[in-house]
Amino acid sequence: MAKAVFYLKQAIRTVSRPLFAHRHPLPPQVEEIPVEITGLSAAFEGYTIAVVSDLHLPDNLCSPDDIIHTLTAIQPNSILLPGDMANRYAAFDEQGLRHFFTELIKIAPCYAITGNHEQKSPDLAAYRQLLEAVGVNLLYDRWDTLIKSGDTLPIYGACTEKLPEKAEHTPSLLLVHNPVKAVKLQNSGFSLAVCGHAHGGQLRFGRQGLYAPGQGFFPKYTSGLYSFPFMQMVVSRGLGDSSITLRLNNPPHLPILKLKAKA
Repeated sequence: MAKAVFYLKQAIRTVSRPLFAHRHPLPPQVEEIPVEITGLSAAFEGYTIAVVSDLHLPDNLCSPDDIIHTLTAIQPNSILLPGDMANRYAAFDEQGLRHFFTELIKIAPCYAITGNHEQKSPDLAAYRQLLEAVGVNLLYDRWDTLIKSGDTLPIYGACTEKLPEKAEHTPSLLLVHNPVKAVKLQNSGFSLAVCGHAHGGQLRFGRQGLYAPGQGFFPKYTSGLYSFPFMQMVVSRGLGDSSITLRLNNPPHLPILKLKAKA
C-alpha cells in the first residue's frame, strides 16, 4: 500500500507540476479562530497568534511579501511556524527564507520548529543556523515562553520523535508539525497544539480532504480547530506545495488564533 501511494504521488507530481508551474500567487485566506484555554491568565486574554505553516519555498502558493503585508496589517502578538518552510524536493532557497524570516520578526516574536522537509533535508544544519542568525526562536525539542505584560505562557516545540510525556506547566502550548503526533499527546496536559503538515487534504470536498501525509486517504485532521476532552488542536492547511502540486477548494491558509480564558 505504501509503495502504491508513493508511486501515485510521484505520478501526480509529474503531471501537475508543468500545469501549475506558471500560476499566479494566491492571497492567503485568513481564518480567525477563537481558542478558549482553561487557566489562561488575564494578561493573555485576547492574545493573537498567527500560524505560518508549510510555505515550502520555493514552491509557495502565496507570495511571501503578500503574507508579510497581511500580517503587518493584522499585527499579531506572536507568530508560530509549525515547520516545512523549505521544500526538500527543491534547491534550498536560503535567500528567500532569509528575506521572509527577517521581515516576519519585524512584526512579532517568532517561534519555529522543523517539519519533515527540514528534518530530512541535507540542509538542516544550514536551516537551523539561518533561523538563529535572523532571530527566530527555534524550539528544537525544548521549552520557551510567550511573554505578555510581564506574564508568561509556556510553549514546547517538538522536532524529532522525542515527544514529551507530559506538559511541565499548565496551561501550555505544543508546537508540532504532524497533527497525528499531537493527537497522541492529547492527555499529556497541553492546552493547545498547533500543527500543519496535512495540506488540507489536497483536494477538499466541503470540510473533507482527500489525502494527507501520515493519515492517508480521507484524513481526519486537515484544517481548523479540533477539540478533545483535555486539549484543543489547530491545523493549518499551509501556504505552499511539496510532493503533490494539485489542490482543489483548498486556498492557502493563514490561521489567526485569539486566546481567551475558558469560563
